Amino acid sequence: MKKRFGILAGLVMVLILGACEYETIVPKQVVLPDEPVKFSTQIAPMFDEAGCTACHAGATNPDLRPDKAYESLVNGGYLNIVVPDDSKLIKKINSNHGTASNLSAEQKALLLKWIKEGAKNN
Repeated sequence: MKKRFGILAGLVMVLILGACEYETIVPKQVVLPDEPVKFSTQIAPMFDEAGCTACHAGATNPDLRPDKAYESLVNGGYLNIVVPDDSKLIKKINSNHGTASNLSAEQKALLLKWIKEGAKNN
């Protein structure tokens, strides 16, 4: 009787473990341009395109409207050019805050590159 129970338990375990499916997630390769990132043409429009300005259009900080975004990000303490990954902006977009989930991996990487380059108003 004990032998049959052991065999039955073994078969159940094989079926349970055999039913498990594992999926490997391969990170998406992001290719960034070699030239410096331009705030006015690459970063500022990104916030509007992603829908960030639906909330961040003056009433909620930071103000991400194209003509206000730079001053709001810099003066509001949202950027850390010494440790760019520690920037409030990067933390917010990586947590998919609000419409940040609308930003592509390339756009998020471009924002980080811009901060690493010194967050210039160019």
